[in-house]
Amino acid sequence: MRPSQSQNQSLATLSRLIAKRRPDPKHTDIIESVTSTGSFNVLISLLQASCLDDVLRDNHPYTLLAPTDAAFAKLPTGKIEKFLQEQHADSLVSLLSCHIISTVISSASLATSSIDATTIGQEAIAITVQGKWISIQSATGFQMVNASVVGNEIRSSSGVIIPIDAVVVPPNMENLLDW
Repeated sequence: MRPSQSQNQSLATLSRLIAKRRPDPKHTDIIESVTSTGSFNVLISLLQASCLDDVLRDNHPYTLLAPTDAAFAKLPTGKIEKFLQEQHADSLVSLLSCHIISTVISSASLATSSIDATTIGQEAIAITVQGKWISIQSATGFQMVNASVVGNEIRSSSGVIIPIDAVVVPPNMENLLDW
């Protein structure tokens, strides 16, 4: 039995709705992919305030170490609001630049070895993952430990998003958290 024309239209409508709910990673940039999850609202707001969202919409392949909203909630009270103030715009860009790596790194490659990479802020870093724990060591001596990968990597047309449960703070900014 062949489906009726109205059934075909209903199936076509349903297919379009499903396609809208599950963005195609081949045609969705990092910002669209992160936004669609609903777990990175603070990160999205900060990326937009710093104009780094435009960088992540570029076709250049990036890896975004994406702190979840829960990760930002661990910062001292009022720090996110301070970063949004105009006089701290450069600090916000520095903070977020530590989370954006200038190449695509998959979770699978991190699971087998340490990866040397460079952030968009030109900071040389080594990233190591053991199980769900992630460690980042910079050439200037900064080290982030006790963070974990929370969830699966998210692929997009402009790179990979690796959700983490901590905010990477560059060495020159550690004192800024004490404002």
